This record gives sequence, structure tokens and C-alpha cells, in this order.
Amino acid sequence: MKKKCFSTSFILLTVSVMGAVLNNEIYEVGIEDGAAVIKCHYSASHQPYTKYFCKGIQKDCKTLIKTDDQNPWTFEGRLSLFDNTEISMFVVNINNLSLGDHGQYGCGVNITGQGLFTVVHLTVRKNSSFTTKERPMSTVTSRQGNAPDSTGSSSQPTVSSSLSAIPIVLSGGMRVNGTLGGNAYFRCSYHKGSKINPKYFSKDKPGKEFVRLDRGVMWSRDSRFFLEDDMENNVFTVTIRNLSLVDAGLYWCGVDMWLLDFLTEFKLHIVQDVPTEDGEN
Repeated sequence: MKKKCFSTSFILLTVSVMGAVLNNEIYEVGIEDGAAVIKCHYSASHQPYTKYFCKGIQKDCKTLIKTDDQNPWTFEGRLSLFDNTEISMFVVNINNLSLGDHGQYGCGVNITGQGLFTVVHLTVRKNSSFTTKERPMSTVTSRQGNAPDSTGSSSQPTVSSSLSAIPIVLSGGMRVNGTLGGNAYFRCSYHKGSKINPKYFSKDKPGKEFVRLDRGVMWSRDSRFFLEDDMENNVFTVTIRNLSLVDAGLYWCGVDMWLLDFLTEFKLHIVQDVPTEDGEN
């Protein structure tokens, strides 16, 4: 594809996100309180240079986040940036979207102090919540290896909706016990037709993603969280390492669908491994 260059000092990037591409511009739609993931590819020869993500129009684009030479992960408020030099791509994640995030962005490689960018148009739509009657659970199931099945209601209520996706939450939750300083494992099954769909794991509320896997690229808010997708068996596993007391609470694993997200609720309890009098645990 022929690309227009405005300066010999910079490289024009090709950006890949879940959206439509028109004349090297991206049109991305996000939902209020949700997350947007933007993938920026660059030439292998530009791996040593600083990558950045900005908001605005061309020369007035204000840098929001940029790479750190000492760490592939960079965090700035609700934004994170991961530079995967092995595949010459950096990924920007915007969490907890608000209507104020609506606008034009760009990502680029900074070679001489400035940079060209490919325009990203982000539209944030209002999250309209409503309640509907419950219906039988049938589409998504999940089970922790050594944990009991959910003891709550075996129903599947629609708890909220938006213009692009309606989360369906499996209520009641499954209890997962973890030991302080140990690991916790969450196994999430999905329909075989969802193999290529993004998988994610949220805490506190369904839209607050802590780890996400999309087309082989994993983003994680916390390096202790890891998501592995076993597409042969239609199940993905989330691991939380080095558990602390603050990790206790509600979690959701989900499959990102175009019109319908299926979520499974987990309740994580942290227990301290106290030795008995004879020294055995």
C-alpha cells in the first residue's frame, strides 16, 4: 500500500484495532466504563526508538504515554503501553473510558524529537444500563479445578447493555480459595465458536479489565495476572500469582463478542496458611 510521507525523519505507522480502516485512519468505538485496545505496528529497524501515543490533531497532538527504555510496560493513569519488540508492535490500553475520551488520537515512533502518527478516531458511547428478567443458564459454564460449583442461583440475568455489547452475567459466582503468597487459578469455558474472540478477566466490576488476550497479544494491568487460552479444549485459564489480602473479592472472566458478552462471576477468598502445633500445615 502506498503511504504518504511528510518528512524523511519519521515513520508512518499502521494501526490495527477492532474497528474499520479508511484511508489509513482508524475508527474505534468504545463504551463508557469499558476499555479500548489499540495496536500499533512499526518497522523492526525502529525497535530502539521511543514509541508514543497522543491525543489531538497532528502537530498539536499531546503525548499521553510513551515507552520507557528500562521497562517494556509503561503506565500513566488509566493508560498503559506495552512495547513488544519481538513482533515490532506496541499496544495501548485505555481503561475505564469516559465520554470525555471521545476524540482523535495518534501513535508514532519518535526518531528526532517529533513524529508522524496514524490517526485514530475514538468514539465513546454512553453505557445505558437496564434490568431484564432472568433466563436459564446454558451458553457459558466455568469451573475451578478444585473448587465447588456455584452454590448461587443457576440463572443468567442481563445486568446491563450498551450499543455494542450486552454483558450476560452468570450469577451466584464460584468460590475460589487462595493462600496468602500463593497462586489462584480460574478456569473459564467458552463455546467453540468463540475461539478467536478476545478473552478477558475483570475485577470489582465487569468493565474493569485486569488482563486481556486478543489475537495472541496479552495485556495485563498487573504483572501477577496471566491469561492462557487453550483453544483445543475451549477453555482459558487466568492465574494470579503471589496473592495478597487485597486480591480478595469479585472477579469476572469473559468472552468479548460483538453484540453479547458472556461473563462468569468468581468470588476469591484469601486464607492464611497457619501451621499446626506439630509444624504441619
